[in-house]
Amino acid sequence: MEKGTCSSIKRATMKIQSNADLKLFLDILSGQFANAGDKESVNLLDQASQSYIGSSSEFLGEARISLSKILSTRKDKLTETEKNDLREAIQSIGIAFRKANGLNGV
Repeated sequence: MEKGTCSSIKRATMKIQSNADLKLFLDILSGQFANAGDKESVNLLDQASQSYIGSSSEFLGEARISLSKILSTRKDKLTETEKNDLREAIQSIGIAFRKANGLNGV
């Protein structure tokens, strides 16, 4: 693996259907960034992952902020597949927020 990319044999892609799925996604992604030597992204993901023990809204918000920040700051170093994985995770978080606020189908 080339330093500075987060490509890995095991991608962090998964269908996120619960907070536990999201935490697992964050942890896998953090490991991939650690292997790539990207400490800043690891710190962001670990901070979001640690908020898992708090409220659901806090966890979802921290995860969305961290993933969005990584997507914008590392866009030149991510593959299209990796960008899409991050976008899908961010979209899943948005859906979870809408469901939590009674806005299903909006």
